[in-house]
Amino acid sequence: MPRPIDHLETLTDRRLLLSSAVGLGFLGITARLVQLQGFEQAEFREAAKENQFKVQLRPARRGVIYDRAGIVLASNRRVFQVRVVPEAAGKRLPEIVRAVAGLLSPFPDGTPRLTETAIVSILEEAETARGFVPISIADDITWEDMVAIAVRAPELAGVETSIGEVRSYPNGPEFAHVIGYVARANRDEAGDDPVLRHPDIRIGKDGVEALAETALKGAHGATQVEVNAAGRIMSDREIVVTPADPGTDLILTLDAAVQAEALRAAGDKSAAIVVMDIVTGELLTLLSTPGFDPNDFVRGLSQRAFSALNQDEKRPLFNKTLAGTFPPGSTFKMATALAALDAGMAPEESVYCRGYLPFGSHTFHCWKRGGHGPMDMHRGIASSCDLYFYEAAQRAGPERIAKYARLLGLGARHFDRPDARAIRQRAAEAAAAGTPLPVHLTRTPLVDREGLVPDPDWKLRVRKEKWAAGETLNIGIGQGALLATPLQLAIMTARIASGLDVTPQLFRNGPLAPKQTPAPLPIPAEHLAIVRAGMEAVAAANLGLPGIFMAGKTGTAQVRRITAAERARGVRANKDLPWALRDHALFVCYAPVDAPRYACSVVVEHGGGGSSDAAPIAREVMRLTLTRDPARSPAFQLNPTNAGLGRRA
Repeated sequence: MPRPIDHLETLTDRRLLLSSAVGLGFLGITARLVQLQGFEQAEFREAAKENQFKVQLRPARRGVIYDRAGIVLASNRRVFQVRVVPEAAGKRLPEIVRAVAGLLSPFPDGTPRLTETAIVSILEEAETARGFVPISIADDITWEDMVAIAVRAPELAGVETSIGEVRSYPNGPEFAHVIGYVARANRDEAGDDPVLRHPDIRIGKDGVEALAETALKGAHGATQVEVNAAGRIMSDREIVVTPADPGTDLILTLDAAVQAEALRAAGDKSAAIVVMDIVTGELLTLLSTPGFDPNDFVRGLSQRAFSALNQDEKRPLFNKTLAGTFPPGSTFKMATALAALDAGMAPEESVYCRGYLPFGSHTFHCWKRGGHGPMDMHRGIASSCDLYFYEAAQRAGPERIAKYARLLGLGARHFDRPDARAIRQRAAEAAAAGTPLPVHLTRTPLVDREGLVPDPDWKLRVRKEKWAAGETLNIGIGQGALLATPLQLAIMTARIASGLDVTPQLFRNGPLAPKQTPAPLPIPAEHLAIVRAGMEAVAAANLGLPGIFMAGKTGTAQVRRITAAERARGVRANKDLPWALRDHALFVCYAPVDAPRYACSVVVEHGGGGSSDAAPIAREVMRLTLTRDPARSPAFQLNPTNAGLGRRA
């Protein structure tokens, strides 16, 4: 049993330890207070300020797109929008979104504006939204929709209506393929980019809108708004942090009047029409028909309407001018003629056409069953005699024919840019490594297809087969594996008419405007003159304009094999065949013949014959082109002091 004095000593020690601990605690608290109030006061004041204010994105005005004469092809218009703030709607969000969907006007075909699939997509987007960020329910709603939503506002917690901007395309289907359209970025395109996920941000999805996205979109701005701790906006007052910088207004080389005439002339045919300035390479018309209304994609398109477009056999969503590849048929015979001249074949040399040519185990036929008789190069081009060009192709050989085809612009992309090629290379490397790139990193809009110029090296490399002699005859008349786009056919015609290495141009200003002038082609001028004379004999027709004539070449490209049995009993006429088995109709031309300035190519898909179906379209389009003479019209220029407005020089 301890002594009393020992007990007092122990108690005193405990009090001392406790007092020391309390003292140290108060000292730590005091030091922390000094640190917070003295040294870190500014830091926490800034943090509090950040919690009090929230930065909101303010989209920039998208650049306006004009034609060469100042006609607006793409602009912006104000619309009514409806949004929902998920945090404000709370657990009733699915119920509220479905209630709003029930108030919206249906699509023109009667289907609901918001399907169940669209509603589910909205709800999934809401799950990843942060704070009081609004989610888009629908854009471009009607005034009646706005009123209906406003009447039920007390029941629709978190639902907001506002006025915003969407893209507008005044010409509708006329420029659908070349201008393209804008829409919200999908999940693959947006990725983790908060800007692309913003409900008011649209990106170019196709055509010029996508090709010139960087220039058109501008630089988005930002404002500060006051919010509470949960992120709810507490005040209408906004502070501009960064002003939005509008996108660049662009002037294209296209001519709206010529484009409209091309659409009128094509009617309901599935066709591609290209008109090109021979000297500068400026494209005046780039029309693929039938088309679609890009405004429908901005407003939103029902699944039924989209399926109808997608399943149409005339492919209204497909840009035939750049992506359509067709056997060029007899329009290619000028390339074969140039190759034969280069090989030493004299233009006056006669080849007898009796309508067919036995060759090995096959018989090659001329389009004229009874034959043309004796043909030289001039008459061979004018009459489009197949047997003459079988002989010319054998003289030239496949390698030389391929060389001239490429000199004239076939077998190559002309809208392809270095960055597009780099994108394709990165995408291929990523796919090979098993890590495909996100969709928005692999898109290369408005890039034309290469087509195909076959030769023995190509066949051995790609098909692992040797070249057959009969293939030379086939490519000599524009058939076989040979494929070209309507754009390439226009370039070919422009190069023959001018003797220049002309390339297509689509922009008159901005970062994609041309920076070079065409150079002379390495083809003897006298050879080009021989070919041009043959084209003049084909279509030296007066266009209804005093003293102005057009030179051209027709073409008919088979899409089916005609058997010997069918030839014996009579080849069926195109009108008796199903549409998809009819021949393609082609026509290329330039005018005026004495001073070439404009070239045109027309391809009518499954149209029948070049002279009956494609040439009349080209004649109408060229007549208006020459009447307007856009190359010599006053240039339209942007007014630098007033964005969105233009003036003439």
